[in-house]
Amino acid sequence: MFAEPSHVLNDRKIDPKKALARGGRDPIKKVFVGGLPPEFPLEDIKEYFGKFGKVIFFKFVAALLCIII
Repeated sequence: MFAEPSHVLNDRKIDPKKALARGGRDPIKKVFVGGLPPEFPLEDIKEYFGKFGKVIFFKFVAALLCIII
């Protein structure tokens, strides 16, 4: 997912960022995505990010979307 130069979902440019583990722990499989409003269709999100791995959980946190793959 991060090797791709840009991501567009339903004609909206989105900005996924890999979450970093605190304290040097093992990397976590969490992605934060900016650029999506909370009313964005959840099925579209799951379908798009499902191309990169199984989507286990996602929720909107403030203005960001948190996805666990």
